[in-house]
Amino acid sequence: MNHTKEATIPVKAAVNAFYASEDEDEDEWHGKVGACEAELDIGEMRMRSQLVQMGVGGMASIERGVSGHVDCSLGKSEVDLGGKLKLEGRFPNASLAAGVTDKGFKVMTTAELIGGSASHGQITATLRAAADTGVEICQDQVGVQFLGTGFSIGRKTSISLFGSKFEWDFDK
Repeated sequence: MNHTKEATIPVKAAVNAFYASEDEDEDEWHGKVGACEAELDIGEMRMRSQLVQMGVGGMASIERGVSGHVDCSLGKSEVDLGGKLKLEGRFPNASLAAGVTDKGFKVMTTAELIGGSASHGQITATLRAAADTGVEICQDQVGVQFLGTGFSIGRKTSISLFGSKFEWDFDK
């Protein structure tokens, strides 16, 4: 006798142009717009790609301080293999973030030609051609970058050289 068992794998797919904005608090706003966003879920694996994306956001509060960011990207793709291993690839992008808040101070600019990263648990390894420049001093983090070379010490501890980075996240 031959017994076969049929297995089904749930599949979900979507492709669309996108615009999103969100108000996390009454004094905070973030928005992004892009040409194309695609998602594909197969069982526990999730793939997501975005092409030509721009984002802006900010926060202003007497109690919390002031911060803002602007970013632009030609594209990125992410693959999450069931939460165990995450892979990401990025095309050229640039960003600027600045803020003085009750949690600390940050000024950072990024220009990236191409990059990719892999994460497993607390560890992330990134290989990219980038020139991050700035400083961050927060309650639980201190970091300095100049043309992609620097370090951070705190909840996320890392060392980077010309944009490539090895990071350990103690919060995970």
